[in-house]
Amino acid sequence: MKVFIDGDTIAYAAAVSGYKSVDGTDDAVMAMRVTLGRVKKSLEHILEATQASEYKIYLSDDTVNTFRKAFYSEYKSNRPRDKPPLLEAARDYMRGAWNAQVWPGLEADDAVAIEQTRVQHTGCIAAIDKDLLQVPGLVYNWRTGTSVLVTHESGARALYVQSLMGDKTDNIPGLSYCGEFTITRHSLTSHAKRGCGEVSARRILSSCVTPVDMYSTVREAYEDTYGEDARYKLVEQMNLVYLIREFNGGPVLWTPPQ
Repeated sequence: MKVFIDGDTIAYAAAVSGYKSVDGTDDAVMAMRVTLGRVKKSLEHILEATQASEYKIYLSDDTVNTFRKAFYSEYKSNRPRDKPPLLEAARDYMRGAWNAQVWPGLEADDAVAIEQTRVQHTGCIAAIDKDLLQVPGLVYNWRTGTSVLVTHESGARALYVQSLMGDKTDNIPGLSYCGEFTITRHSLTSHAKRGCGEVSARRILSSCVTPVDMYSTVREAYEDTYGEDARYKLVEQMNLVYLIREFNGGPVLWTPPQ
């Protein structure tokens, strides 16, 4: 099986845990050994657990270079500026020893989503980011050791849930609040007036079956909240949460389902 690995969280987790495990000892050499050893152990675990016949590892381009940052300046602006001291060393090790690649302008989860789409969803994505659950095919969570087979329906539902609730980790607002029509139509609680959380988002989409149904329902919720600005806001938010599936001279952005 072809396995496509999101290397960002592997590098970050190894850099944080490797540094903390020797913190206070001033032993830079040991910290480096621990960090790189944990990267190696994580990657070997993934390849064994997925019985990979082939693999590709991707790392994100710098956030300031990504296409999302270009049209939404607040994207990931809430993240700490200081990175783990050994993060670049972990990334360099993955590039040098494991042939990890960086796709200019894209993040690692976009790259693995493109690869999974290229093989017609027959490969396996290895990642812990819930955003990958919008991409049809097998997704292996290397942290929990569990696998999920994402269908086209469940992948679309995950995407539209995300478009409603946003993503605080990445500073994506989603639907700021639910309007009165949306609350009444979907029998939401009063909490929805202050924001659209996961429970509200899933209830809004609960009667939808197809991606077209989901899109229409999300569009109505946006219109209820943003009025004449709804179309712009929806396209903006969809392209922030949508993982790229095709690269043709540049990332092919989200378009409404037909």
